[in-house]
Amino acid sequence: MKFQLGSDSIEIPTPANYPGGRTNEIIQVSERSAAGVTHVETYELKLKSYEFSYSELPTDQYSDLINWFNDIAMGMQNIFTVIDDLGETYEARFTTSILKFQITGFEQWGGSFTLEEER
Repeated sequence: MKFQLGSDSIEIPTPANYPGGRTNEIIQVSERSAAGVTHVETYELKLKSYEFSYSELPTDQYSDLINWFNDIAMGMQNIFTVIDDLGETYEARFTTSILKFQITGFEQWGGSFTLEEER
């Protein structure tokens, strides 16, 4: 996986755990009338999010990820280019201001994060 924003980039060669999560959401509002009929309004915006989890991320890659999250992405603030483990490229941002990992072994870290594709 690779993240890039301007001239800054990091690469995380350790692949994410499988299965990986992908969520597709269509923004809709629904209401039920007094007659019991459901009315749905669909907006053009469609959201995609990607979940990545790691159980044995080496310390150097974990440090790169934390530095990227804190200093480049600035949590959820900045949008950056992602090239994921499947070779797909998209613009995304972190979906939370917290990145929580724990030590799973000697110089290994486990945790997860979700990226939301920007359109």
